[in-house]
Amino acid sequence: MLRKVGKSILWGVLASIVLALAVVALSMLGAPQPLTAYILSGTPLSYVLFAVVPNSFVYWLVPEGGGSAALGILLISAFIQSTVVIAVAYYCLSKTKLYNKSFKAYA
Repeated sequence: MLRKVGKSILWGVLASIVLALAVVALSMLGAPQPLTAYILSGTPLSYVLFAVVPNSFVYWLVPEGGGSAALGILLISAFIQSTVVIAVAYYCLSKTKLYNKSFKAYA
């Protein structure tokens, strides 16, 4: 059980890193919509992070504070949110049973 959870978390982190890099690459190519969607997906979690994270960490992240510090917190919360969603999806898919074993792929 613990091994499956750890594997799910690892796959969630790796997939979130790939997703974040893909969003940054698309935004550098001139498409701002994926970056906006990625940042806005983490907005509900950012309210929790703003309440929990001390101000000293925010000013350590960006010494000037302000909008760029808020953007950093938004990006961190979007990364955490995508990691959790992907890890839960991977865990649920790994727990499903194949009822028809004749189509099982052997690796």
